Amino acid sequence: MFPDDDSPESSQGFPGDLPSPRISDLARARPPTSASPPDYLDGLNPEQREAV
Repeated sequence: MFPDDDSPESSQGFPGDLPSPRISDLARARPPTSASPPDYLDGLNPEQREAV
């Protein structure tokens, strides 16, 4: 059955918070935060840049 929208349980939102991050999520590489293109693209021609 579907929970009643007027029940006190439905006003509490989802049960519990988001799960804590896994160690693999914490160790994952993050993208660079700079707005400029990465240095390794400097020596590439347009076709090579598109391939990357």
